[in-house]
Amino acid sequence: MTECQIEDTNDVGYAAQLVRGCQFTNLHADAFSDARCVVGNTINRLGNVSATTYVEAFTVQYVGAGATATLELSGGSDANTRTCTAKVDGSSVGTFAVARDDAA
Repeated sequence: MTECQIEDTNDVGYAAQLVRGCQFTNLHADAFSDARCVVGNTINRLGNVSATTYVEAFTVQYVGAGATATLELSGGSDANTRTCTAKVDGSSVGTFAVARDDAA
């Protein structure tokens, strides 16, 4: 994107190849996450409330005979797919995969 005027949005330059000479007003969250080249832009009023507010991704409840239940997440935060392993008293009882979704 080049020579744009954009207002009141979030993640505006996400994964952009080029963001050059743009003026942004009232942005939220991360303006240029994973953008390859960002040069000569102006940002007026970048609010990060939504980016810093804790939001639960999911909740888990265990009801069973085991004394301790845990979830372990494998894979780095930049991986396309990560695996959650459920354990009861240290023994694996199941797994499920979570995937990155950039479809929006």
